[in-house]
Amino acid sequence: PLKNFEILQENEDESLMKSYNTSGYGIFSSSRGYVIPESYTDISNIGTAETPIYIAEYYFSEADYYLVVYYDGSGKILRRQGLAPYEYDKIYCD
Repeated sequence: PLKNFEILQENEDESLMKSYNTSGYGIFSSSRGYVIPESYTDISNIGTAETPIYIAEYYFSEADYYLVVYYDGSGKILRRQGLAPYEYDKIYCD
């Protein structure tokens, strides 16, 4: 069941939302369904509203390791990478 959501973009053709359930965060489109499945620890748009680039992260607490996946606005995977905590911290530095 859906626990929380945030509307990211709305227009006459489509609404996009960041959703959260017991499995994790995902991106849902009213016209296309799930663009990114609800399985991530967090998702952020590092692009623009017109050209989103989503960074989805999954944290493996048992291994103290992050999986980071970059998606375009249609849900196509652009890049995957695994990061140790000290490397992960660097991707969010100014």
